Amino acid sequence: LVAAPVRSTPALAASATIRVTPATQAVAPGGTFIVTLTQSSDEGSTSAEVSLTFDPSLVQIQQIQLGPAYASASAFFGVVPGGDTAQAGQPLTAEEAAADANQTGTLLNAAAFYPPGTGTVSAGDNAFLVLTMQAVAPAGTSPISILRPQMLDEAYNPVTPASTDGEVVIGGAGAPPPGATAPAGATAPAIAATTTAPTTPAANTTKPAATVTSA
Repeated sequence: LVAAPVRSTPALAASATIRVTPATQAVAPGGTFIVTLTQSSDEGSTSAEVSLTFDPSLVQIQQIQLGPAYASASAFFGVVPGGDTAQAGQPLTAEEAAADANQTGTLLNAAAFYPPGTGTVSAGDNAFLVLTMQAVAPAGTSPISILRPQMLDEAYNPVTPASTDGEVVIGGAGAPPPGATAPAGATAPAIAATTTAPTTPAANTTKPAATVTSA
């Protein structure tokens, strides 16, 4: 989780949750759809973070946006592995994180954070992260799974929320026509990532480029 002044022991997990919404949705082959990570807490919060896994042979990320509750928060994605490089331990750029997710199937350490004095998120249900994704296979079911959910309360105490995963069914009954719209109020950063089926990289190949767009 983003570094912040910790003032007490972690709060009880029952006080907060992060869930995939909708829990299940059917999409047409080639269609775009929205996956929202919704946080719910008994008290206000200042940060949320998750890693998210999916099947990149079935679905891929087109755009990442912070939810309305984190409209003016800072966004962070991933961490460069440690080592002898000058960038060891530094967050990845949004472009690198989105492109990596479409290859590995893991959006690593996606976080939103309000530094002290800059804002808070109210108690109750709030959209934390909004992903626009695309079905890239003719049929199949991809889990959308949350790993290592974390939050900070208004006093920057760590909270370990419970989590609820979701799934996307391609070509399922009731699948809508291709097309999706992000929830009103979703904000930057928005990342348009190259959508390709994952392949085994050859020697000396580079990661696919991703293009930054406005939310």
